[in-house]
Amino acid sequence: MRLPAIVPQQWYPECGSSANVCSIALRIDYCASSILFTGDAEALEEADLTINAPVTLLQVGHHGSKTSSSPGAARTREPEVCRHLGRPTGEGTNLTYCHPRKETVDAMTAVLGGVGSGVIHTFPSTASCSASTSAARWVDEPASDRLWVTARDGDVVLTTTGDGTFLRE
Repeated sequence: MRLPAIVPQQWYPECGSSANVCSIALRIDYCASSILFTGDAEALEEADLTINAPVTLLQVGHHGSKTSSSPGAARTREPEVCRHLGRPTGEGTNLTYCHPRKETVDAMTAVLGGVGSGVIHTFPSTASCSASTSAARWVDEPASDRLWVTARDGDVVLTTTGDGTFLRE
């Protein structure tokens, strides 16, 4: 098993005002299985992270915000499964920051091969986040069955034997 920390070649000037731009990624390789945790890295930093090989499980960056998990970065990682970490079931969606964003869910669904049978409660980036408490602004977006979301799926524990697949316990 390997656990390399992944950092950009240099820290950005924006680190002083936005800690998200200074996130550290962590890759876990176990035989044919691999996981990439990107923290709250924003698209600028994601583009600079040297991953070196596709991953089988990708933690969607920054809770599915519009500033992270860019489609280009996700495609270069070629994930089989994506995991979005958010608020647990019963605590609702993240009204304060409007996560996850519809566009991020759409992009991750495309990377994972298309829509499945479920939906994810999302906030469109075209709407003002200051109006996030308005239920009319939030939309249920069709999503891939391989995109796990805490708010919809509860605590998700995925296991692997190192064969490149992950099973939900």
